[in-house]
Amino acid sequence: MNRIPLKIFLFFPLFFVFSCTVISAREKGISTPQKQTNSKNVIIEMNETEAPLDLKWLIHEAIEQNPEIIAAQKRLNAAKAKISQAKSLDDPTIRIGSYDMSNNPVNVNGQTEMLQQRYGVSQKIPFPGKLRLRNEVAVEEA
Repeated sequence: MNRIPLKIFLFFPLFFVFSCTVISAREKGISTPQKQTNSKNVIIEMNETEAPLDLKWLIHEAIEQNPEIIAAQKRLNAAKAKISQAKSLDDPTIRIGSYDMSNNPVNVNGQTEMLQQRYGVSQKIPFPGKLRLRNEVAVEEA
């Protein structure tokens, strides 16, 4: 289950109060020359001739520029990517080998009495239900 950190709940009321103060100050004719955000140093020019800033736009910009929200979105995307990994089987393996099975202690010119070659392909198959449970855990963590 996704939980929103306490900082986000505290951020929005403070942001709302600040934006309402800026909007009401602009309506009264008090000029605020510019506002600079901390995340990417974006400067928003506020002139008296412009229309008041839209609260929805301000909230959208705060969400888009908040590094904690961006980091949480990246963690969510990483957790979603793990879902497909959890429900898939392990990679198959291929084995090739040759074994010298001679009793002769002296090997002349690479001649052997008996040479055995082996080839194989293997696939790990999990216990029934384990793959489904891994998938459910990955979905729950996302």
